[in-house]
Amino acid sequence: ALTEWGQKYNVLKKEIDELCLYRGDDGYLLALIALVLCNVSKSDEALKIASQLASKQWDKPGPDYGKLRGVDTTVTRSGEPYKTIEATALAVLVWCKCDPKRYAKNIDSGLQYLQKNCSFGSFGTSQSNTLVIKAILYHSCGPLYSTSTSSAPRVTLYLDGFKLLESTFNSSQTGVLTLSPFHQKLTSGEHTLTAEVREYDGSLPFSLGLDYNSLKGENSPNCPVFLQTVLSSETIKEGEGGEVRVIIVNRTTEPLPMTMAIIGLPGGLEPRHEKLKELVKLETIDFWEQRGREVICYWRGMHENGKVEFSIDVVARVPGSYQAPASRAYLYYSPDDKYWVEGLSVKIDPVDTVSNNFPEIAKSLLSPVLSSPSFLEVSVSPLLTSSMFNLVTVSDFLDSIGLSQYKKNFADQGWDDMTDVCNNVDEAELKEMGINLPGHIKKLIRSFNEWKTANQTK
Repeated sequence: ALTEWGQKYNVLKKEIDELCLYRGDDGYLLALIALVLCNVSKSDEALKIASQLASKQWDKPGPDYGKLRGVDTTVTRSGEPYKTIEATALAVLVWCKCDPKRYAKNIDSGLQYLQKNCSFGSFGTSQSNTLVIKAILYHSCGPLYSTSTSSAPRVTLYLDGFKLLESTFNSSQTGVLTLSPFHQKLTSGEHTLTAEVREYDGSLPFSLGLDYNSLKGENSPNCPVFLQTVLSSETIKEGEGGEVRVIIVNRTTEPLPMTMAIIGLPGGLEPRHEKLKELVKLETIDFWEQRGREVICYWRGMHENGKVEFSIDVVARVPGSYQAPASRAYLYYSPDDKYWVEGLSVKIDPVDTVSNNFPEIAKSLLSPVLSSPSFLEVSVSPLLTSSMFNLVTVSDFLDSIGLSQYKKNFADQGWDDMTDVCNNVDEAELKEMGINLPGHIKKLIRSFNEWKTANQTK
């Protein structure tokens, strides 16, 4: 990282000299050391390792063609196939930096292997994605090495043996050659897609991107963790709380690296963040975050046969029936091998705003009032007392009628004198100020009229 950033050899001499003493055979470590040497202009030493890496590349036809063999470890403790993908990407970078023409075949076969391991636009983990993209971008910045003399090599795409489209390119161009979309031709069922390059003796790795949706993925037999989620009740009343009980288990007898669980919450339920923070303090989970309707929990690792049980407290906010996205658990650096769980369902009932027996209660409470002769005597008391008529500032006036929360609304519009307000402010003006509650508007208009009448009489 330091040499990529531009740190010079004389600053890191001790560390770099120590790396040069490595006599092991791990392809990942060898590629890292070669990159360090390239970055500090130690070209001769880097070339020796580049040739060593070339001898470790699989050169037999098949699914492994182009991969780097002999990879034992990675910085992030990635599992297969991701550690091999990361090491192959590093090797491609080494060959590109050392002598791209000399290692053109190694680069091409390495890129072919990386492209074959692209699934749904991803090369796996964040680490493998980063390294592969870095290798592809570095390679794309240079010309395509070929001995072809054609001025217009072309690539043709076939679907089930029928020609779909064709495009020409320049053998010295850089960047990505993007072909036109053809998704309309992909009907349901199995298809074979073939790319053919003519008048060009190099190789052109390619990728195909497809987007689709599914409510729940298939469980991978290679996933080392088990997940279970249970909602405390499938019916919750608005405003009440509940729990999503979560169990995650390491099904192996080996410790696991960084592990994560994504828990889908039904719409209408909100997680209580303070409870999630308590789980971190209790070291039940190491970290959490929320993205939309999903709570994501992280562990730096899990013990052999380890089991973690906890609950996510939720509150019902919005009435309705909801289905959560599927929950899943997996190793952070092996995201293709997931264990999936069906999304939780919940029905949130609205709170009864009026009691069912309200008529009887109201009748019993109002009966004495209705039978009183004075009930028919209707009187309206003024909102302002005599002492309030002397107020001349809007601020004091609003305090006196219990609507001081609107001081800023009046001040922002420059209204500070009661005479100006009473002569000019009407219902429309109040709404423009941002005062929208009908009861408060009526109270303000009535109070303005009373103040104006009292001061005109004086």
